[in-house]
Amino acid sequence: MEEEGKLTTAIELIATSKLDLPEEKAIAKIFLTQKEIDSNTLQLDSSEIQYLQAFDVEEIANMIQEQPQEFAPTFIRHFFCFREAYRKKL
Repeated sequence: MEEEGKLTTAIELIATSKLDLPEEKAIAKIFLTQKEIDSNTLQLDSSEIQYLQAFDVEEIANMIQEQPQEFAPTFIRHFFCFREAYRKKL
């Protein structure tokens, strides 16, 4: 968070997601901030990020259901792992 967004806040590891497909293998550690972040306070690198928009967890799940081809398989796998862990925290 500090490197990409110039923001320091406490984070918590909530899940480790593993992807084991014939064409791709990945392990991701998924973190959650302990407090909500105002996206207007982020200092973004304009050479890396052209546009920023916030979505809630269920909006993203619906977007994946409606147009899965718009998302990388790794993102889909890691997102649903995050969603499951996030629901357990609620």
